[in-house]
Amino acid sequence: STVLMTMDKDTPTSGTDATASIEKALSALDDALFPAGSDRSTATGGGSGQGAEAVPTAPSDDDQLVSVASVADWFAPSAYRQRLSTFRTETYFAKPLEVSPLECARFGWVNSSSDMLACANPSCRAAICIDINPALSIESAQKLALQYRQMLATAHATTCPFRSDAERWLLDEERKKQSDGFVLPPYLIPVSNEFVLLEDLGAGVGGLVARKMIRTASLHMSEYLENANMGLSDLDLSLPQEVIDLAEKASISFPVNDSAVHRLSSLIFSVLAGELQEGGDCNSRDMARVLSDDDDFPKLATNLPLLAAFGWRIPGVAGSSSADDSALIECPLCLARVVVSTDTTDEPPTKRQRTGEMPLRRHTMDLLNSHRRYCPYVCGSRRSTAIEAVPGWKAILAMIIKQYHDSEKRSYAEEKGSTGEKTFHSIRNLLRSDFASPKVPEAERAVK
Repeated sequence: STVLMTMDKDTPTSGTDATASIEKALSALDDALFPAGSDRSTATGGGSGQGAEAVPTAPSDDDQLVSVASVADWFAPSAYRQRLSTFRTETYFAKPLEVSPLECARFGWVNSSSDMLACANPSCRAAICIDINPALSIESAQKLALQYRQMLATAHATTCPFRSDAERWLLDEERKKQSDGFVLPPYLIPVSNEFVLLEDLGAGVGGLVARKMIRTASLHMSEYLENANMGLSDLDLSLPQEVIDLAEKASISFPVNDSAVHRLSSLIFSVLAGELQEGGDCNSRDMARVLSDDDDFPKLATNLPLLAAFGWRIPGVAGSSSADDSALIECPLCLARVVVSTDTTDEPPTKRQRTGEMPLRRHTMDLLNSHRRYCPYVCGSRRSTAIEAVPGWKAILAMIIKQYHDSEKRSYAEEKGSTGEKTFHSIRNLLRSDFASPKVPEAERAVK
């Protein structure tokens, strides 16, 4: 088995310190991959330079006999989610997007201990220490991040299925060119439907699938919150100023006394519900088929569409909150979890707490900053270092605003056309009455 350890070449270390660091990391890796009492064998690598690699040992027959079912399971969305769940803020903090938890988990890595990655394939047993010295310049840190990114492929054992998959996407230049037509790295799309939603925003079809998915998520969330005894009240949500500023630049008129959250919520709801009534520019039969299970959406009277548009969903794994009128929700991309509660601003104190109970401390949920920093809804997801990533929330809001203005233009054109048609008929009737042959009185006809 091969174990690959890396160290930051910009950080001077002695041979003794390097050996101690490697041994410590290997011990943590063994603890993560092998339960107490199981057989474990350890290979160590020498050298203090970055990328120092152990001399590989010949794989045993057991290592080579990996069933197809097992390999398929490793690449399943559920396995990806399980790997992603191992990354925690206290053990993998502020890493570059090139080696974000999304990228690492996609290519078979779990977070085994502080700054340590370990291959999820027990037969591989590769490990990487992602350690970027904060004293490095921006250029040096970026260069080092790209080297670590390549190691997400090359650090795997040659017999590991994750290696061949990662090499195709991270090292194959021809495959990289095939990604030019995508908004997101195409290798992320199969592991979560939420990546499909974000990809649809740049697919040149106007976000039809994205809007459909947001409506569906809103309906599921409504049922989930009703089961949590939260009724149909608005949720206690907030937005950062940059979101409010972008929405206000859209020149959309709403009552000035409404809060920013309520205005944006009304905008999103009106666009998503209006599409069900209009059908847009799509063929009505195709639209009906796409929107077949959205019939109840216009009945929603809460700000759930706003919550869904910013990426929040029902937890993929069961969880519970600590209060009655609150519920746990999560982002399926970064796995951030937060408790959301109903908005009690306008309720009298007697409604907000039961008699004899201590008042619960409520926290307004920040729709954007509750995500983790590497979440595509916050920072986007770059398929190339040469292309600037567009945050998911911006792409969704831009789509909603465009859809709103397009709808307004259609309504204006229809109204103008209808007015013109009425004017035409009025003028035609007027002309007919003015230039019609005058009727001759019966007396005059008799004389003639």
